Amino acid sequence: MNESMRLESQSAMRLLNEICEVNKVLLAMAQRLRAQPEISSVERGIDFRVYQGLPVMEVFVEAELRNNTNVGWWLELRWTEREWRIRYSVRAAHEQGEDAIQEFPDLVTNNLDGLIQKLNLALSNLIGSSEALPWRDKFPR
Repeated sequence: MNESMRLESQSAMRLLNEICEVNKVLLAMAQRLRAQPEISSVERGIDFRVYQGLPVMEVFVEAELRNNTNVGWWLELRWTEREWRIRYSVRAAHEQGEDAIQEFPDLVTNNLDGLIQKLNLALSNLIGSSEALPWRDKFPR
């Protein structure tokens, strides 16, 4: 294997390992949410697709509250030929529509080291949001 292929292989392995870590962290978050008394069910998902010609990874944890409100922690990762972009937020869906509970600025980088750092920041913010539960007071129990 030549040097170029070896470096590509290492980068691919790092990226796949990071995606596995994202999945692991969100699985643990979903398990913690299931233990909350005001939550009746929790779903977690990961989806890979092409949107507007660009590859996209979406991950989410969605909790259904006993008052029929759904709170979702969502992260989208995309590559645009020049940069990685991470979008993420906490949103609530209810009978009247959807509200942003907590929005975060997009995170942008053009290299794998930056991507791993920014994914960790986004996950930390989402986990912190779920643990602090700032959304609890927004909806009647």
